[in-house]
Amino acid sequence: MSENTANAGTTPQGEGANENPAMEGSQPKTFTQEEVNALMGKTRKEERAKFANYDDYKAAAEKLKQIEEKDKTDLQKATERAEAAEARLAEREAADAIAKAAREVAKATGVPVEALRGTTREEIEAHAEVLKPFFAKDAAPSVNTGSPSTEEQGSGDPLRDAINQML
Repeated sequence: MSENTANAGTTPQGEGANENPAMEGSQPKTFTQEEVNALMGKTRKEERAKFANYDDYKAAAEKLKQIEEKDKTDLQKATERAEAAEARLAEREAADAIAKAAREVAKATGVPVEALRGTTREEIEAHAEVLKPFFAKDAAPSVNTGSPSTEEQGSGDPLRDAINQML
């Protein structure tokens, strides 16, 4: 029997070769549901143990951040405030430049500045060219208000007269 255990992974010489080389040797071990549950429970406990101190690490990181903030020099704090102010100023200047470009394009094309959209002068000009036919002076439709009514009670507006007759 010791020969069988010593040669567990090999095929005995006199018994013939196994047709499936992957199945050579002993049969794979099967587990009961209780054994699988025990293995899974053990694995879960090990994984939870890895992250057991997560809240402690998180609190320590927050404390370190507070300490680093306290340790900053006044110069660093002033530099950060100045950088933030410069960023806001740059955003404001960009918005003002776009508004100025929109006013100039509106004046040149006759399209109201409120109707123009775009983030660059080129986009605003392209949008103005699309809208320009709709804001041309001769583009306004002429509305026929009707001829004055010849009736004594007529208001000169045929629609109004028809509504008044229904009432």
